[in-house]
Amino acid sequence: MNFNHEKLDVYQVSLKYTKETFNVMEKMPSGYSYLKDQLKRASP
Repeated sequence: MNFNHEKLDVYQVSLKYTKETFNVMEKMPSGYSYLKDQLKRASP
């Protein structure tokens, strides 16, 4: 099923942002768990 909001530029950008955010979090050292938590909550 295809929804109309999936065609919006802002939706596509938010998906890219979320993917990149999780890529960055994977590379962070273990001492930054508080920052990882903040980034997870800020992602759409």
